Amino acid sequence: MKISLLDVARGLVNEEFVYYYQPKVSMVTGKLCGAEALLRWSRPDGTLLTPAAFIPLAETTTLITDIASAMFPRLMEDLDDIRKADDSLHLSFNLSAKDFESAEMVDTIGNAIRSNQLDPKLFQVELTETSIILNDNPLFRERLNSLHEMGIGLGMDDFGTGYSSINMLSKWPFTTVKIDQELVQSTQASAKSRTIVANSITLAHQLGMNIVAEGIESAELYDYLVNSGCTEGQGYWLGRPMQLAAYQDFIHKEHRWSGVPIGLIYMAKLEHLRWMRLVTDEVINAALDTEHAHEKVLTVELDPTRCRLGHWYYGLGQEFKGYPAFDGLEAPHSHLHHIARQLGDAVLQKVPHDRILALLHELSSQSNIVLALLQDLENDARFAKLRQGAAGDHATLTLSP
Repeated sequence: MKISLLDVARGLVNEEFVYYYQPKVSMVTGKLCGAEALLRWSRPDGTLLTPAAFIPLAETTTLITDIASAMFPRLMEDLDDIRKADDSLHLSFNLSAKDFESAEMVDTIGNAIRSNQLDPKLFQVELTETSIILNDNPLFRERLNSLHEMGIGLGMDDFGTGYSSINMLSKWPFTTVKIDQELVQSTQASAKSRTIVANSITLAHQLGMNIVAEGIESAELYDYLVNSGCTEGQGYWLGRPMQLAAYQDFIHKEHRWSGVPIGLIYMAKLEHLRWMRLVTDEVINAALDTEHAHEKVLTVELDPTRCRLGHWYYGLGQEFKGYPAFDGLEAPHSHLHHIARQLGDAVLQKVPHDRILALLHELSSQSNIVLALLQDLENDARFAKLRQGAAGDHATLTLSP
């Protein structure tokens, strides 16, 4: 089917474009957490075209920005109906880098926030990694930062398909990484793909970012991603893109999937080990450096509620509340940070190295207690997941110990 720019323009004028909604599922709770708004072209002859059939063509001209401008008010109308069904669900939608060549779209989103049409905490703009690479300029960066400052989430779509993914994450204010569906699906047959996905998830966790996997088309793939530490997922196995009315029905049905986030426990262990390594390195380097005066020894987070392990414990980790290993973790973790503060003070006070070494040994012993509790929690959670599978195979969420 040959499509021209004139066809696309006529379709826009005739209001033939519509949003379909693909559900997103929290891999932490096993519940619906939101959706991605996906543009569709419903043609008079009954065919339904996906963006791949017309967006690349529209991006060759300013027609792409005309589409975004025309469809955003309709998105807000749909969002109002979605909020009537459940006002806790988040929504993401896609923009082209060309939509940032003028300030119009950023201003439009800002106006929607100021008029209370839009809660920025529940809204996210997705951009492909490739489009960002090809449009890296100060003005684009400034307008993207403006959205970030408004509280809008920014998602890097198709992560892993570009040539500088890690560099992109360090340069831009993204809050979410969305792993490319082809990469996700290839994990079932390719060890290399599994390594890339696992490393991407670990990196995103270390940067404090949300991780969404797209293209989930089987229970086995869903389970693999849960165990790998992914936080959200979407794909045909969870829910196909659907019209607004069907999405509202989907919300009311309150679907449940398995939600024992074992992978996040593993990530918590990695974060703890990373914190321990940094504390040890900084203490030893400062203690052995007799040529320079130190005003501060430790640059790592010393507040047990704000380190990466604490961030997990008091956040997503609360899904495990009631497990003995989880409930018993708070006190030893807090004491661990107390010892770390003692170490920092000891180096500043230039106490004998024997005392510093003794404190390092105490820190290591306390770390072993924390790690043992995390391992016990992981073991308990794995058995809970097995019981869950035996009881209903992804049908019901059960986190009781």
